[in-house]
Amino acid sequence: MLYQTPDIHEFGQFARPTLHAPEEIFEPIQHLEALYPGIGGWFHAKVIPGLRNGSRKIFSRTSPVNKTPLAIAIAKRTPEERKLCTLWVTPEARNLGLAAICAEEAFSWLGTKKPLFTVPDLRIEAFKTLLNRWGFEQTQAVDGVYRWNSREYVFNGALRRHS
Repeated sequence: MLYQTPDIHEFGQFARPTLHAPEEIFEPIQHLEALYPGIGGWFHAKVIPGLRNGSRKIFSRTSPVNKTPLAIAIAKRTPEERKLCTLWVTPEARNLGLAAICAEEAFSWLGTKKPLFTVPDLRIEAFKTLLNRWGFEQTQAVDGVYRWNSREYVFNGALRRHS
């Protein structure tokens, strides 16, 4: 566990992090390797260089108790693609609106309220409320793109490999 779960009232206002080192952001999402094999390589080969050149940005909320990330959104903005690449909230802080806060900040930076977004079949139910709230439209269902014998649901565009 990343932090001890404080009483819900202690969450109060979620501080924006000052600068987190990339590893501090990657550590809480590395378990997503089960859904996205190679996420570590992607993070180091695509996200970190993209942070440097301005094509990627991380939006997060941290625990006011110990400053660890509670919610993380990673966005990609290039001339060819505007994508919400990653949206994660620690289980202890789900249903507090943190995913929506981080995603909406990403939408603003991306310059669109309907960026490309994908959800694996194993997580589609967990995302339905947000997908409906944002009016995201499913445009593809692609089998085996990230994992063999799995389906990735694509919203608001067409999936490009290796993004």
